[in-house]
Amino acid sequence: MNKPSDKPLFARNINYLRNQQRLTRKEAARRSGVKSSAWNSYEEGRAMPQLEKLPGICDALKFNDVLAMIEKDLANDKKSMVIDITEAAMSIQKLQQYIKQQ
Repeated sequence: MNKPSDKPLFARNINYLRNQQRLTRKEAARRSGVKSSAWNSYEEGRAMPQLEKLPGICDALKFNDVLAMIEKDLANDKKSMVIDITEAAMSIQKLQQYIKQQ
């Protein structure tokens, strides 16, 4: 995985969102409640976080659509990602199914 486009969408997306917030990896990890080494693994595409870590990651990156983090290319999707509570609940259910398949 040498080029950013070779990385999984989740890795590219958290990198993009972190840079949008002007956070270092260490600060993003601290704000999300994960170890710096874990954050580095996520952002480099070597690992996916456990389901219970995702809300903290979203909070740290000020992003509210968990499912979009794994399904959409956020750097190239300029649409608003504001969702209502029903859509958020559906996103979490889909995410749980996705993680179980991994």
